[in-house]
Amino acid sequence: MFDDTYQNTVELGSVAVFDNVECGKAQAMKVLEEAAEVFGAWQKLDKDTFSDSSDLIAELCDMIQACCNMAAAVGCDDLRLALWDCEDRNRKRGRITGMVDRGSQCTREKCKRFVFVPIEVRQKSSDSWEAIEHDSAMSPIGYCEQVIGQDMANVHNVTAGIMMCKHLVKRCKAMGGAE
Repeated sequence: MFDDTYQNTVELGSVAVFDNVECGKAQAMKVLEEAAEVFGAWQKLDKDTFSDSSDLIAELCDMIQACCNMAAAVGCDDLRLALWDCEDRNRKRGRITGMVDRGSQCTREKCKRFVFVPIEVRQKSSDSWEAIEHDSAMSPIGYCEQVIGQDMANVHNVTAGIMMCKHLVKRCKAMGGAE
């Protein structure tokens, strides 16, 4: 049953990733290969009835698997915040207009990879410019472990640096009153 008060969603759940993923050209090409296979399955689909979409669904799952493998290869094991950010961008572009009932879903605050500063909160009460300045001098791995609270075992220093920079920018925006 579809209630047009809420936005349609597709449930994914957790996606197990391959062992020993690497952020290399082969993994990036795998995403493209799977996307091409999705297009091929779509071309074969009966567009009038959509009666047998099993091949298309299987190819979509292969593509999702390849994307999750790539995310894992760069140290991301929780895409929820990034997907919500993507949804927000698409809402601003008018592509998604329905309301979302998130009552049964995990909240942004429960995402394990990121610390989220709610949009309605302009400043974290415990944060200060001095704290941000102090924390910015930390090593990327140390920052991610101590400030973000992320286990950084087997995570490359470059990935930790990116996470640190993004987190510091969010903190600065929150301190400055920007969304």
